[in-house]
Amino acid sequence: LLTETWLDQVNNAPTLIESALPNFNFMSATRTNKKGGGIATIFKASFQCKQSSFGDFASFEYLSAIIKCSPHILLLTIYRPPKHSATVFLEELGELLSAICLEFDCLIISGDLHVDNSITMPTNYSH
Repeated sequence: LLTETWLDQVNNAPTLIESALPNFNFMSATRTNKKGGGIATIFKASFQCKQSSFGDFASFEYLSAIIKCSPHILLLTIYRPPKHSATVFLEELGELLSAICLEFDCLIISGDLHVDNSITMPTNYSH
């Protein structure tokens, strides 16, 4: 699960084909009209994966891949550029997680989230 690939529509597929081992496939989401960013997932070809979308979010990019198996597994790769508000990011991330949490038995989240230390967690928060 890769973030900040810096791939664009032109070099996306050739670069990922060269990066993947034999018998591996990939899916990706490139940033349009912007420099940097981009997300990719490289997975073993024996896994049947399908890219899905749960809406667009202003504060982060994401790529979600459903692995067709039992139990249902969702791979979620998130990239939050550092210039976006942490508060907005946490709100939008909550919206995304709310949309997917009831649909999948297993969720694997990976990414580059840039969460600031300046965020105050609710008093009932525990980790």
